[in-house]
Amino acid sequence: SMPPYNSTGTFESEIVEYGFIIENDEGQVIDEETALVKINDKNGVSDRTLDFLKLKKEDFKKAATTLEFYNVLKDALEKYNPIIMVWGLNDIQMLNKFYEINNFEPLTDRGSFINLMQLLKNYYGLKSDVGLFKALEYFDNTFDKEQVHDALTDASITSMVFHYFKDHANKK
Repeated sequence: SMPPYNSTGTFESEIVEYGFIIENDEGQVIDEETALVKINDKNGVSDRTLDFLKLKKEDFKKAATTLEFYNVLKDALEKYNPIIMVWGLNDIQMLNKFYEINNFEPLTDRGSFINLMQLLKNYYGLKSDVGLFKALEYFDNTFDKEQVHDALTDASITSMVFHYFKDHANKK
């Protein structure tokens, strides 16, 4: 979530959407899940967040509760024991904050994640961060879709970048 427009008070960002794709060792999708998540803020999701995600307040009426999201994550971790691929540190930090503000026992730790952006930066000797869609364009210059802000789409693009990178690194 993002603070409201013209925010002057304190604001604590919360997870408003999740999306994940689970693949087997051959890279075949064996599970995927996405949903909006109700936040704790009594004012609900800010107009700024809604504008950014191109959503409406009504879209959150059937959103998962924080406990439902927690249980979906817990079930997926128990069933598949995956390594969680993320792009940057934000997902890791937000998940840690999610556990804290909801008083949930953490299901993950730093070792549960691979920061794919950092891996690419190290491999290619890059000095600055690279956006997820820019990374995909590097591997697939025919990719010209407009960037959307959707958790499942981001998970799919992260998977694509991982596979392109893995193929490229294995050829060298």
